[in-house]
Amino acid sequence: MAHRADGLSDIFENDVLVRANLTAAKFFIGTLTFSGGSITDSTGAISFGNENLTTTGTGTFGNLDIDTLNFNGNVITDSTGFIDFGDEVLSTTGTISMGQCSATSVWTGSVFCTGIGIGNSAVANYPLTAWQTQDNKGIRLYGYDDESTHYGELYIDDDRAANFNSDVSFSFRQRGDNKIAVAASYTYFYQPIRTYNVYPVSDNTYYLGKNDDDNPLAYKGVILKDTTDGNYYRIQVTNGVVEAIDLSD
Repeated sequence: MAHRADGLSDIFENDVLVRANLTAAKFFIGTLTFSGGSITDSTGAISFGNENLTTTGTGTFGNLDIDTLNFNGNVITDSTGFIDFGDEVLSTTGTISMGQCSATSVWTGSVFCTGIGIGNSAVANYPLTAWQTQDNKGIRLYGYDDESTHYGELYIDDDRAANFNSDVSFSFRQRGDNKIAVAASYTYFYQPIRTYNVYPVSDNTYYLGKNDDDNPLAYKGVILKDTTDGNYYRIQVTNGVVEAIDLSD
């Protein structure tokens, strides 16, 4: 035991200080400084080794590093460039802001985004951008309830043609004047198209078929109904002669 001038005692065991009566406002042990409720080190770091720190109070940090993870204010970063939450569910009643999102699957009730990219980054000013990962495999949309096994597909093929494919019949509808406008060099419909009135954009201007002297394309015939007897006729050209073939026979 060692007695000090202040009348207090320091206790040593084998020349090692095991208990000290300290009343000074500030004191030093090596590079450590104890002052009031503060402990600092002149090296800029305090190591507790492989020990557990426990408190029933609150830990307050200006900047906290846990392995490669860093907490600084309201920002969480990782020096590896990735933060993995494992197989956990993340929930918030607020808003999630992302510069880019990569996911194997997404489930959501309601999403509000200025731009979503599927398969690659989003394209500016487009709310949704989808990138194919292989030819002829684009966007597939399934039906609801008893139609959930049926689908329609939209994709770009290896001939750089846009395709809409479906395992059921499909239709294009537009409210208002019920007009459909198609602007393309070629438009393919692999399933029958059922329409109402069909007429050209301008009167006495366009042809039914491809009017080309070198490479024309024509329909084999046209099916018409007689307004008097109700019989159906196929209008066709045979050896330069226009014929009306009665289909009721």
